[in-house]
Amino acid sequence: MKFKKITTDQYIDIAKIAGVAVGAFLVFGKNGLLSKFTNLTNKQINETTKKEIKEIENTGVKASFGSSQYVTFADQLYNAVITSNPFNPTDEQTIYRVFGAMNNLIDVLKLIQAFGVRRLEFSTKGAGLATHLQEDLNSSEIAKLNKILADKNINYKF
Repeated sequence: MKFKKITTDQYIDIAKIAGVAVGAFLVFGKNGLLSKFTNLTNKQINETTKKEIKEIENTGVKASFGSSQYVTFADQLYNAVITSNPFNPTDEQTIYRVFGAMNNLIDVLKLIQAFGVRRLEFSTKGAGLATHLQEDLNSSEIAKLNKILADKNINYKF
């Protein structure tokens, strides 16, 4: 096997690619700069929903699932919206199924809390569950989602 000699221009191209990769890792990596801003917003979401959940629990309503199940539901919702593109549209059935499993307002709030702030598709910005749903569902799909909740006497609208 014979190797070709790399030119100076090729070295520069390789260095540029490596620089972009390192930069992307620093910004988007698990503990990157963007995650610090996301965590701050997650903290705000948690504080708000914890207060609401506590008030509702004081009325005797309890969560239907353990914490890990809400995370699983949140992951399913994220996968249903984030992977959408012209060749792989939003998975509305998964969204309806997850919300169909919610039994009360605490379940919805814990789902929102578990979802937290996640990166929007084709963006460096993060957003909560409501924004993800509003960006991926049309008005009739949002209405159907809200009807699923209303039919269970859950007073929450997206």
